[in-house]
Amino acid sequence: MDSYKVVGLTGQTGAGKSVVSHMLAQRGYAVIDCDRVSRQVVSAGTACLMELTLEFGVEILMANGTLNRRRLGEMVFSDKEKRSRLNAIIFPHIHRAIDLEIEQLHKDGNRVIFLDAPTLFESGADKRCDQIVSVIAPLSI
Repeated sequence: MDSYKVVGLTGQTGAGKSVVSHMLAQRGYAVIDCDRVSRQVVSAGTACLMELTLEFGVEILMANGTLNRRRLGEMVFSDKEKRSRLNAIIFPHIHRAIDLEIEQLHKDGNRVIFLDAPTLFESGADKRCDQIVSVIAPLSI
């Protein structure tokens, strides 16, 4: 099968990553929304959510078994150690899901695959990229 490239899209919040991703998708390019992937890996019944629950307790769950993001955020974002434990649990699941999606997109014939990843470097997803593009635009635009 032909070779392919993975291009990481990153940039600060409000810089225009979503706009660029949308434009690329409209032009027929494959775009993986890493925020979507991160939500999927913690959906009800997933191994990742079970690991998070074991680590942080059932108080991170809503009554319907879904993740209470606000509660988990309150627990981890002011505590560096807990945030590190969260990342150590969630990032491997996200990476596996991204790898599977890249593999499928490649099998489907995509030669260029874009990763829309706000935390491209922090998550280590940059290691999957052949090239990286930083999207920069004034907030007013």
